[in-house]
Amino acid sequence: MPSEAAQEFRSMMDIQKGQSTEPEKPHISSSQINLILDCSAKYMFRYIFRIRPPSRPFAARGKAVHRGLEYNYRQKIETHEDLPLSDVLEVASDAFDSMLAYVQWDSEEDPGQFKDQTVELISFYHQLVAPTIQPVMVEQPVIIDIPETDFIIKGFIDLIDSNGYIRDTKTKNITPPQKVVDNSLQLTIYAMGYRQLTGKAEAGVILDNVVNLKKGPKYVPLVSQRTDRDITRITNIARAIVGCIKSGSYCPNPNSMMCSESQCEFWKICHETF
Repeated sequence: MPSEAAQEFRSMMDIQKGQSTEPEKPHISSSQINLILDCSAKYMFRYIFRIRPPSRPFAARGKAVHRGLEYNYRQKIETHEDLPLSDVLEVASDAFDSMLAYVQWDSEEDPGQFKDQTVELISFYHQLVAPTIQPVMVEQPVIIDIPETDFIIKGFIDLIDSNGYIRDTKTKNITPPQKVVDNSLQLTIYAMGYRQLTGKAEAGVILDNVVNLKKGPKYVPLVSQRTDRDITRITNIARAIVGCIKSGSYCPNPNSMMCSESQCEFWKICHETF
């Protein structure tokens, strides 16, 4: 049975979804932009053919951690206090359990181990990082028109803190380099959405990385800035991607780091199609 905290969180999400009155328009998201840039064939299989492959364990772990953090930060906007760790863990645990049936597990992968990692990572973050952050917006929806097209970019800014920083939490298995935050198209889109919402530039962007190491979790915050040129560039990229989608021209990218039978969920159908 889901916990009381988990049921409350689900109800809150259902209400939020039901309140959307935005007209339906063709749209892309930051994840779709990243996908089509990495391999347009993967985009085709996922968003044109509507093939939904199973999730991987690392994704389930990350989503469960995200749910727990979101549950805490939403209420912290008003209370300025973090919830007890037990409440946050209940929501994260329920989220992880709800995804089990949709995860593809390899023979050497243990669901229990991944759930233990989820608990360890969120416990570490909640005690070390959460007390230092005061949110003012959490999962803030943004809709951005793409010039000269009928498409929009839709997304949700994970968190904006009281200092004006846009923040996104990621769970990792290795320590990421600075270029990950410097080159993040997702954070550039968040910055564009923030400027549209507030009429001013953000203080900066932060990737709050919680790294799962054998010796225990490590917190690695990476800070970067976004310029007007960065905003113009992502706008131009988005417009070019809309042109690609409308043309219906897709092809695999064998040079992608994810192009292997073990890494790509579309490997079989891709080799049958191309």
